[in-house]
Amino acid sequence: MMRRPETLIAPIVLALVLVGCGGGETAYDGAEPEQAEKTAGDVPDVVQKAITITNEIESDPDNVEAILEKHGVTEEGFEELMYRIAQDPELSRSYNEASR
Repeated sequence: MMRRPETLIAPIVLALVLVGCGGGETAYDGAEPEQAEKTAGDVPDVVQKAITITNEIESDPDNVEAILEKHGVTEEGFEELMYRIAQDPELSRSYNEASR
């Protein structure tokens, strides 16, 4: 059963706020983050994908499952994407700047 959109977005927003505000260190497994490809305006592809999905979910919260499927991710995959962004200061900064 798919969780309600509010429960999907709440932990993601919290993670981004904590990292963006310098809320301390986050757990990290020691693996080196992949270099994110850049898109127009120097926004990494992973950040642009996250922003696009988030905006679509906010616009149409009753169709979360279809939106995620359209972008080729599962709910867990989307959460992992958002936590990856939250754990990387550069990606987090890009996300915060691009989503203004």
